[in-house]
Amino acid sequence: MLVSASTQVIWMFVLSFQAYRMSDLAHGAVSAMHGPVTAALDRLSMDARDEHFHRAVLLFYMSVSSRPAHLSLSGFANIDRPLFTSIVSLTVTYLIILMQFRTDVSQQ
Repeated sequence: MLVSASTQVIWMFVLSFQAYRMSDLAHGAVSAMHGPVTAALDRLSMDARDEHFHRAVLLFYMSVSSRPAHLSLSGFANIDRPLFTSIVSLTVTYLIILMQFRTDVSQQ
């Protein structure tokens, strides 16, 4: 029984580390992409000779700046650092509920 519990705890830590790594890499990729895109739009707007083109680039720049890119799981959840904290809080809540059921059963 003790070996099974320790194995489950080890797997929980391994999976938690993988979830953290995935969310951290996704956040890093989005952050790394945002800088070059905005820099390219800055250069493009400065080189624009046509007023209509300059306005279009400026509007696109403003939309990219106000709504940065993000990775998502088909729109269900965004893959970023808050996802990891959500997974950890959900796991802790689940374990607390399981422990409460376990103590209720042992008292009967």
